Amino acid sequence: DRYTVGLELTFLGWKRFDDNRAKNVISKNAFIAMNFDKDFDDIFFKVISVACDECGFKPIRVDKSEHNEKICDKIISDIKSSKFLIAEFTGQKHGVYFEAGFAAGFGWVAMAFGSNYLFEHRPMKLYLINAGYNILLLSIMGYIIGLF
Repeated sequence: DRYTVGLELTFLGWKRFDDNRAKNVISKNAFIAMNFDKDFDDIFFKVISVACDECGFKPIRVDKSEHNEKICDKIISDIKSSKFLIAEFTGQKHGVYFEAGFAAGFGWVAMAFGSNYLFEHRPMKLYLINAGYNILLLSIMGYIIGLF
């Protein structure tokens, strides 16, 4: 059929896939998407951070960690390495909606597609196109919602 590319996932590929998937399963990070304004620090330090600590998770807020990366790359990397995301929408910041949309696309849609495509023996190229499209779509939708 026209979608067949001839790609195969080898044993080492499956191991890498499984290792990457396991990172989030054992991760103790909780990505916090919220307004960075100082007026919201109390919400972070007195509520969100305390709740995460009590549940055994490390709250990750991108403006509270030192890094030399581009901010968008750091955000996406931190979301991917976190067990879950907490989105605090007070203040209507566009970035929070984008981050929530990306997390939904990457965490739910792409993983659900992956399971279905593996079960149905569909080509990896088709999965990458469809999952990538949906991650991008949900990220953009989150950003657009943030504009209103």
